[in-house]
Amino acid sequence: MDESITATYQAGRIELSAAVDWPDGTQVEVRPVAQSSPTTPSNTNVWPKGFFDQLRSEWGEEPFDRPAQGELEQREDW
Repeated sequence: MDESITATYQAGRIELSAAVDWPDGTQVEVRPVAQSSPTTPSNTNVWPKGFFDQLRSEWGEEPFDRPAQGELEQREDW
């Protein structure tokens, strides 16, 4: 099993960020990760493994069309 998720330690409990479907008795490893600052990118993958493949299979192969967005309003300088 190579599925991992994030969790937060809050008020003496570890709260998972998503539901899991692991069998009872599954052992887990718990270790703190460094908090990222606004200038430090986070290495935490927020998308579950296979998320985009599943999404693509559910949406099908037909491409999305993005309509023209129009012209950006030109404002006066202050």
